[in-house]
Amino acid sequence: MNEKEQNKNTSATKKDDFDSVVQKLKALWADKRTFKKRLILAGAAMLAFCFSFIFFGPLELVAFSGDSLLYSYRDVIWLLLVSFLLIWGAGSALISLLKGKIFNYVVCSIFAFTFCGYLQAMFLNGSLGTLTGDPIDWHNMQPELNKNIFIWLVILLIFFLIMYLHRKFWTKMVTYVSLLLVVMQLVPFVGILCGAYDSETRDLGECRLTTSGMYEYSKNGNVFVFVLDRMDFDYVEDVLEKDPDFFNKLDGFTAYDNAMSAFARTKPALNQLLTGCEDLAYNVPTSDFYRDSWFQDGKDILRDISAQGYTTELYTDTASLFADANYMEKYVLNASTGYGDIIPKNAFDKLMNLSAYRYSPLFLKPFFWQDTNFYNKDVLQQDASVSYTFDDVENGKGFKNGTADRKEKAFKLFHLNGPHAPYTIDKNGNPSEKSTSAGEQLMGCMQYLYSAFDKMKALGIYEDASIIITADHGAHNGDTKPVLKETRIGLFYKPSGSVGTELKWSSAPVCTDNIPATILKCTGADYSLYGRAIDEIGEDEEITRVYYKSLTESGSSNEIELYTYHVTGDASDFNNWVVVKQEKIKHKFY
Repeated sequence: MNEKEQNKNTSATKKDDFDSVVQKLKALWADKRTFKKRLILAGAAMLAFCFSFIFFGPLELVAFSGDSLLYSYRDVIWLLLVSFLLIWGAGSALISLLKGKIFNYVVCSIFAFTFCGYLQAMFLNGSLGTLTGDPIDWHNMQPELNKNIFIWLVILLIFFLIMYLHRKFWTKMVTYVSLLLVVMQLVPFVGILCGAYDSETRDLGECRLTTSGMYEYSKNGNVFVFVLDRMDFDYVEDVLEKDPDFFNKLDGFTAYDNAMSAFARTKPALNQLLTGCEDLAYNVPTSDFYRDSWFQDGKDILRDISAQGYTTELYTDTASLFADANYMEKYVLNASTGYGDIIPKNAFDKLMNLSAYRYSPLFLKPFFWQDTNFYNKDVLQQDASVSYTFDDVENGKGFKNGTADRKEKAFKLFHLNGPHAPYTIDKNGNPSEKSTSAGEQLMGCMQYLYSAFDKMKALGIYEDASIIITADHGAHNGDTKPVLKETRIGLFYKPSGSVGTELKWSSAPVCTDNIPATILKCTGADYSLYGRAIDEIGEDEEITRVYYKSLTESGSSNEIELYTYHVTGDASDFNNWVVVKQEKIKHKFY
């Protein structure tokens, strides 16, 4: 065979190969089904996908998180419903333009992913806990990750195998199972609409705490409480090990190394820090606790503060303190009725991230993990009364711009994220792209306070100001177990008139029970009903303090059991921690 004939044969072979590829591609596209039939099948698969992931899933998560978010499911239901309908309609039509095996592969992938996502959310998420900001140790979850991937792959393989072996049965399965998934979720959806998920503090309506007047101080008298969330004394000691002089900038303060909180978690610890109420917690419905705690035994700290000519401003999340909007608006200057409008794009993006975290397989979840603060930030329209959110970097910067033009005396509480996870702040108070540590973040948050105090000195109000720096609670060392080691909190106190003195240390057995009396003492009010102030507790007194630790089910925030401890003497000695009661929880906070 000469060269010319050989080239001719080669060209013919290439043409045959090309024709074969073309025929195979045509076979992938060949389809006897009409557009209408393909639309019905694609519409069923997309209905389950969009209803689950775009509408019901995020709606249920928002409804379930009513006490943590600045908006309710009523604020986002129309955004989610319109998005669901648009994506369902457009997606179904576009997919139906495909034909043959390509159409089948796309529909089967959507259906299989929806089915697996539903199983993931209902049964396979395991012990991921809640989005409190505490990091999840993904590296030690390799067996769970492998098992989860295996389950997804097996289900995907089964569905594609059914499609390959019996397309008629597969078509019916996709249609009817997709509809069944929607119907199964309609029952809890009706429950949402009927108020089954409404917050225990629903009586607050749309009353909220805003940033209004946050950096405006009085020129005639100030009482400040800075709550650094989860400021455990171990974190204070971490800072002291790195820099023994770090806290010496606290001019006129006394630091306490034997201080305790009454509760292990922000709810109800923050409320107790102001009201001193403990007995009602877990014994009455949550809404009753947040309403009645302010008036127990004839007390009413906000009334008594107001009677001394002080205004009250509380910069924290509303649902950790109140259940009565009327009481809140009566005494709290920065209370406001009515939320800002939702920013549709921001809200939709964040809710889709939340949905992806819930429904995705375990190995993908780290890409979607965020703490609760992420879902509150930049979701509502900015106006003159922006809802307070826990953004320590942004809020901390504002302390440099404080003013002292008010004539009325002021009581202000600032609740910062402090050394609470996630650890995103470095020791200088700057945002960090890599995770830092509780101690380093505490140093960064203290820089904000130091700048606040420097500004107060420049304004001439620091010397006469009374200042408490405290935690609402310390490190809880796990939600599913009782107290495993002693837990103290960081506590620093500067009374009015104390300035120009070095930081002093005290081992007096103080606790958050002493804070309401201290606040009232600083305002000049009669505090006899509230007990003793911090600086009235002697160094060597034998005082028994009470500590409550709630236990949750593994992988959830559902509280099931309550341990009560009595601690007499040095709280740093775990031998002094005695369990006096162990009981089932009657009414839950989470």
